[in-house]
Formats: sequence, structure tokens, C-alpha cells
Amino acid sequence: MYMPHDGQSKDFRHGISAEDIMRKFGWDVRIVPRMDIEAGIKIARMNFHRVYFDKSANRLVDCLKHYRRSINSATNEPGAPLHDEYSHGADAFRYLCTSADIMKNESWSKEKIQYTHKGIV
Repeated sequence: MYMPHDGQSKDFRHGISAEDIMRKFGWDVRIVPRMDIEAGIKIARMNFHRVYFDKSANRLVDCLKHYRRSINSATNEPGAPLHDEYSHGADAFRYLCTSADIMKNESWSKEKIQYTHKGIV
């Protein structure tokens, strides 16, 4: 299980992190290295050609389509990505792309995943 860097942060009420909880349930947890948002966005953009979106990924596709930046009203320059209802899905995709090369699914299932050759949907 790959988690963002803040997965190690202890909850102020309980003193335990999401990583700790998942480890107690037996998950193999890895923390995605902290990376500059702009670098992560570039990596995500460079990985689109490697991704297959099936019809169950509608919400993710919607988040990626609507991921946007704040715009400075005085200069009309783009700023940091907006934190809204779409940012969580887009951030999850960014984290996936920054870790994709170290992920493997050999132990996930005995059956090999069969991908169709239809391309990106």
C-alpha cells in the first residue's frame, strides 16, 4: 500500500498515524517520497500514455479533467493547484505516477491481468 508523505503524521487526538493503523491490520505500507507538486504534475503528465482507464474510472477521469490552478486576479498568472472536490483524485493519480516504476503486482494475484487492446477509454 503506497501512501502520501502525510500518512506518517500522527493524529493529534489518538497519537497514531494512518500508516500505523494499516500496518496493524497487516498491510505492507510504503510512503511515497515527498516531491514538489510541479514535479509530480510533470511526472503525471508524462505517464498518461502508460495508463488504461476503464469505465469504472469515471470519477478519476472527472477529477483529472477538472484539476485546476488558482489564478492571481491582479496578474492573471496561474498559481498553486486548487484544493477542491477534484484535487484528491488528481493528487492520488499524481502519487500513483510518482511510484509506478517501483510498484509490481506479481504477489497480488496468481492470475495475470488481461488488458484489452482498445487503448485509453
